[in-house]
Amino acid sequence: MPFCPRALLVICATVMPLAAQLEHSRAKVDPSIPGYLPGMTITEMVTAVGSDPLAQLCDEWNLGFRKFNPSANLKFTPSTTPPAVKAFVEGAADLAFLAREMTPPELKAFEAKHGYAPIRIPLCIDATIVFVNRSNPLKKISMGELDAIYGTKRLGGAKEDLKTWGDLGLRGEWKSRTITPYSREKTTAIAQLFRDQVLLKGEAKPTVVECIDANSVAESVITDAGAIGYAPMVAWYASNRVLPVIPYQSEEAIAPTQEAVLAGKYPMTRLNYLYVNRAPGKPLAPTVKEFATFVLSREGQACVADAGLFPAPPDLVKAGLKRLQ
Repeated sequence: MPFCPRALLVICATVMPLAAQLEHSRAKVDPSIPGYLPGMTITEMVTAVGSDPLAQLCDEWNLGFRKFNPSANLKFTPSTTPPAVKAFVEGAADLAFLAREMTPPELKAFEAKHGYAPIRIPLCIDATIVFVNRSNPLKKISMGELDAIYGTKRLGGAKEDLKTWGDLGLRGEWKSRTITPYSREKTTAIAQLFRDQVLLKGEAKPTVVECIDANSVAESVITDAGAIGYAPMVAWYASNRVLPVIPYQSEEAIAPTQEAVLAGKYPMTRLNYLYVNRAPGKPLAPTVKEFATFVLSREGQACVADAGLFPAPPDLVKAGLKRLQ
């Protein structure tokens, strides 16, 4: 399978994500979410591992938390999700911020080591966005068409593979231009989610170009006029064109807006999670509880919006705070 090394994409220094360029795209935080009230002064370092698309969000949380606790610090070690889970299971960090739920084998490994299950707390909402080069005139795309571009078996119902942009109805210079699909590595949370939601558990084509992180997918599409890519919201760049997506068994193209995602209309969404290690009947470590409480506060969810993601609705926040008690 082709691979796109991010080191070759030097233009990233001059291109900022959409969330940083278009202020009106920032998600809204529900005002009914309780504000953060510090329960204690934190001076220690909080350690965390997690999925690499959440690195920017963890930076925002660290800055926000330090406004209340200037001597505190979050040390976040990003990676793909499987090694992050492994490090959390082995006790290498206080917290794990994950782009998916832990799998049954991962939970079994945690229970085998610790004798109990970890606590899972929903944090915020992400969406898988699909984008093409800004020069591409395509206005929308269906999940069946995505399956015919990325998948080997076309389980979404397409009769033929889609190999050129002309196959999607484009004309002129685009008619014969080859479609080059980009994605994350197949072991990542988003690639697995795409496989489930779009490829209907089919396999990706060996011609899909795998990139080392979400920003590399976006940057590859910026430099390749024939490219298409998918990634989390963190990779929404103004220099690409994000496409509305037509869900399976629908004819309506849905843009990945906060309203569409919260209403369940946009077809490719996911929750991000916090996992903590707490033995039954025992309290959480004070530093862990304090930081997790901040993350679930109105200020913490404002950090989610600043990072380009969608804050959790109040009912999820309430459930998460209850699990910390």
